[in-house]
Amino acid sequence: MVRSVHINGRKWFRKVLGLNDTPESIAASTAIGIFVAWTPTIGIQMIISFALCAVARVNRIAGPLMAWITNPVTIPPIFYFNYLVGSWILHSEGDAGTAGKRMDAAWETMGTVSMWDFLTFNGPQINKWFDEMLHLGAEIMVPLMVGSILVGLVLGLAAYPLTVRAVRAFRAARQKRGVFWKAHATGAHLPAVSPAGNGEPTA
Repeated sequence: MVRSVHINGRKWFRKVLGLNDTPESIAASTAIGIFVAWTPTIGIQMIISFALCAVARVNRIAGPLMAWITNPVTIPPIFYFNYLVGSWILHSEGDAGTAGKRMDAAWETMGTVSMWDFLTFNGPQINKWFDEMLHLGAEIMVPLMVGSILVGLVLGLAAYPLTVRAVRAFRAARQKRGVFWKAHATGAHLPAVSPAGNGEPTA
């Protein structure tokens, strides 16, 4: 089934920031997930993200959650842009308009193949997924993969330091709110929060 696009972005982001792990582990997992999300592996992005996070021994939740970046609404513009980047790098002379229409048709069909189909080895569905991928041909898949890998790497690397800071800021803010309400209830004075962003109050 095609993934639902009704995603509460704020709750989704807070879920990632609130994971019980080190900021570095969450950030590395997020970077892996973003990289995978930018590759044309619709239907199995969560599986790939989980496997890579397990191999890298980082958080195994943040990465798969990033797969939701690519959904029926975002898939066409993301992969079309990746294709254009790859075509520019490879100096491809293909017709971008025709390639875009062919990719849209492929993503629509591939979107009907779910992660569960792969996990349960549903042969007909898996074959349909690969048939659509092969049907695009090397003239589309090569520049698409080149562009996807390059853009995914850039975004993944950029996401790592940003996520580390975001997790630390989220925890510091949560700790500050907790201290505030505790002090408000008891009438105690509020301790200052550590500027390091690790959520530890200072003496």
